[in-house]
Amino acid sequence: MMLTRKFYETLPLSYEVILRQELNVDDNLTIFEIGSCECEDTIKLSRLFRNSIIHITEPVLSNRIIGARLLRNRQIENVLMSFYAISDFNGFSEMNISSGHPDTIPKADWDYGNKSSSLLEPKEHLTSVDWCKFDRTEVVPVITLDRYIELINMPTSSNMVKVDKIDFIHIDVQGNELRVLKGAKNILPKIKLIYMEVSNKEFYKGQPIKKDIESFMGKNKFEKIYEDGEYESGNQMWRNLR
Repeated sequence: MMLTRKFYETLPLSYEVILRQELNVDDNLTIFEIGSCECEDTIKLSRLFRNSIIHITEPVLSNRIIGARLLRNRQIENVLMSFYAISDFNGFSEMNISSGHPDTIPKADWDYGNKSSSLLEPKEHLTSVDWCKFDRTEVVPVITLDRYIELINMPTSSNMVKVDKIDFIHIDVQGNELRVLKGAKNILPKIKLIYMEVSNKEFYKGQPIKKDIESFMGKNKFEKIYEDGEYESGNQMWRNLR
């Protein structure tokens, strides 16, 4: 069966069982998705947490356009989208834009190659996934998570979405995950659950590897409650012990 976008949307999140164990999906929660790409998982989060506000960020313009269109077509109303790349500084940077499609998989109605764009330059990714190309860059605005939340909380007519804690955050930023966390010093103690990709291989130049992330999380009083994936890369769920 060809994995179409609509079929993918019917599948549960790979970590949904853990979320249901840790959170009441009917509560009014604050959820963040850092690096939403074309919003495939955003739609699943929205449907799972129907009473929650979901803040998503996606700096790549082409991805954001497709994602916004999908959210509108699926009548998703509890998602707030922004155009920032989240990292450990405020300013601008070049995003390395990925593209391509594996020859072994029939082309469907979505893109495989656009899911590897990163603020970091590709390194071993170039040989590990040889069909994925990085042929161009795009200048994007960069902001820390702490500063982003300050902007959300500024006195405006949208105070209904004020953020003083985060119940769950999904970080998928292609090797830049630890920098996202380092730019979240103020809000980090108030995050209940963190799900992110980790790797034992430097797919991107300067990418912190698994042991670096685990050391940081332990020092900041988080415990690992879930892990999946192969040896080179996978995903982890962390629970705040505070």
